Amino acid sequence: MAQHTKMTVGRAINESLSIVSKYPIIVLIFLIPAIVSLIGGMAISGSATSAFGSFDEGAIQDGNFDTFFPSIGAVIAGSALLSIVTRIVAILVSGIAIVMAADAWEGRPVDLNSAFDFMKDKWLLLIIAAIIIAILEILGVLACCIGYVIVVVATVFVRQGIVLDNYNITDSFRNSFQLAKQVWPDILVIYIIYIIAAVILGIIPVIGGFLAELVNGFFIVAFTLYYISLTRNPPVEPQPEL
Repeated sequence: MAQHTKMTVGRAINESLSIVSKYPIIVLIFLIPAIVSLIGGMAISGSATSAFGSFDEGAIQDGNFDTFFPSIGAVIAGSALLSIVTRIVAILVSGIAIVMAADAWEGRPVDLNSAFDFMKDKWLLLIIAAIIIAILEILGVLACCIGYVIVVVATVFVRQGIVLDNYNITDSFRNSFQLAKQVWPDILVIYIIYIIAAVILGIIPVIGGFLAELVNGFFIVAFTLYYISLTRNPPVEPQPEL
């Protein structure tokens, strides 16, 4: 694998701040899954309230659960479906953000519609990759918490490989592992900063969840710039004529 000049952690964060301040749409689109989750959650909450409200104490005393269990089952199924839909939307949004971050860094026009079109043929691969990563993370948690961290670090560049370099599933995981193996201390530092920022903002009442999503978007940008620094040669400076 060719050697490239990687960014420092500080530069990755500073350059990301510069890009998102110039193109805030890159992180604002991460509010979409949060809004989907909020609206869906409100609808499910209303259904649950209706189901419980219609089930009175007399029905409990009589042992009549004929209407109760189907209602609860519908609420649980609705919650599971909402979680899946929200996750899929978040995956697609992250892919679009990766495209726009790369465009901004490499001097191309940053356009939401163009990024959306660019992503159309890569969505299925991103969803499959996300499912694999989720399974690996669960196994990592079951094995040991450090296993979860290893999975996060090793798979941090999977999405960038699929989106920016057209890797298939196998190559995207192999490429991410090879890159992460070289620079895992920096990845771990960036990830810790992300967790701290997301937790601090996430506890703010009402808007905390939305702020945490914006933080997630910001660090997608940071990891994308870091990936580009590892996989692209820096621009060649023009040489003065003799």
